[in-house]
Amino acid sequence: RELALLKVIFSKAVKWGYASHNPVKEVELFKEEKTPIRILTPEERRKLFEASPEFLRPILLMALKTGMRQSEILGLKWKDVDFTHDTISITHTKAKKLRQIPIHPELKGMLEARPRRFPHVFTSKAGDPFHRNGFVREAFESLRTAIGIPELTFHALRHNFASELIAKGADVRTVQEYMGHSSLRMLQRYAHVNKGIWRSTIQLLGNDSL
Repeated sequence: RELALLKVIFSKAVKWGYASHNPVKEVELFKEEKTPIRILTPEERRKLFEASPEFLRPILLMALKTGMRQSEILGLKWKDVDFTHDTISITHTKAKKLRQIPIHPELKGMLEARPRRFPHVFTSKAGDPFHRNGFVREAFESLRTAIGIPELTFHALRHNFASELIAKGADVRTVQEYMGHSSLRMLQRYAHVNKGIWRSTIQLLGNDSL
């Protein structure tokens, strides 16, 4: 991770004229160990919402029902929420492409009940949008400690979204679109969550009686 960051820093330095070359360009990155994805059990999800402060619950629900990144959730504006077609549009994505996600019925009920006095969906009482390193971060860190899962990250909720869909038989390419991944390779880490489909797929082959 440090080498990757240095590569980017020196690439920018060369581009902006602060350096003549990138000394880290030819350095190979170390291989990272794949860590298991932390999947919340139904009981853990119940505890998560019960112990959560009131302002944080809608944000958690948004993460679990859309797979959006924290920055995308906190930056979401009402103009990007279409209740007529039940879709959320994300215009400033990592891949610089428009991404749309259907609104889950439970999520729609929550959104429709929220006041719309300010441009952003999630704001303080004064209308200031939340920032990922401020109040939300402090509240989430306290929450994960309170429910006994100190290793839980907010980004893990995005993984839970994808894992739950794939475990229940969702089309992988559709999940890819929801997540905004540029390739299916990013979804390979979720392949283990549905061994039932993995095993049953072989039954699609016909019989050859010898």
